[in-house]
Amino acid sequence: MTATFNPELLTQTDHIRLALGDKNCAYTAAVVAIAAHAALTVSGVGSNGDTVTIGSTVYTLKTTLTSPVVAYEVLIGATADETAANLVAAIMDAAGEGVTFGTGTAAHPSVTAVAADGVITATAKVAGTDGNLIAVSKQGAALAWSSGLLVLGAEATTTPATSANVVDPLLSDETIAAKLAAFSYSEALAQLAEALVAEYGQLPDKLTDDTLGMEWNGRLAVWREIAIKARAGLIVTAATRHTPRPGVAVQLLTAPVEGDFRSD
Repeated sequence: MTATFNPELLTQTDHIRLALGDKNCAYTAAVVAIAAHAALTVSGVGSNGDTVTIGSTVYTLKTTLTSPVVAYEVLIGATADETAANLVAAIMDAAGEGVTFGTGTAAHPSVTAVAADGVITATAKVAGTDGNLIAVSKQGAALAWSSGLLVLGAEATTTPATSANVVDPLLSDETIAAKLAAFSYSEALAQLAEALVAEYGQLPDKLTDDTLGMEWNGRLAVWREIAIKARAGLIVTAATRHTPRPGVAVQLLTAPVEGDFRSD
């Protein structure tokens, strides 16, 4: 559901809570592990010889692919988005071998990748904490990793029942205010989104009981996207703007009320 609010009446705390949503479900369940990830921001087309390293695999940007062919070369695009798309194609060994990346390039053994708005998200193929050990690095002014390792991988756990219809402590006024006091709005939003991924990524995405059911499996992807875009400077609140605007659309990320679900 999308609602429109007057941005001049919303504080930064309001914006964060609306963007990230409140938790209002309780259950006990054994849950699966979640995969570690990291984001690579491609802010420009890149330069000849720039490199992206994931684990032990090195991808080299080239204005023209070498002849005879050299594996793991990636053609620089006309735009940052094109360069990002070519890198993803090389990482995934997708369409374009021999044209946008070097012939002989194999799919990365440890990660998958997707690109959106010039940001590549690399995600460990195997869920769990081992993914947190995958190192990433780069060489080139147009490239920037969100961290030096993939992060937020977690093992499967059993989560105890919690109180229903409560605001998560991560979204309390006190927690948000403390983050805003220590960091910029964008960094506070990114850190809270990542904390929610770490906490709720270990909870089930679907519950069923007899003929009833509920699921909200898009929340982790939304929180990850919020963290990535906040750090890339793509999310700015009305409270940080100097020019008043008539309204801002805020996506409400909420979970359905638990209702009659049992915790046994």
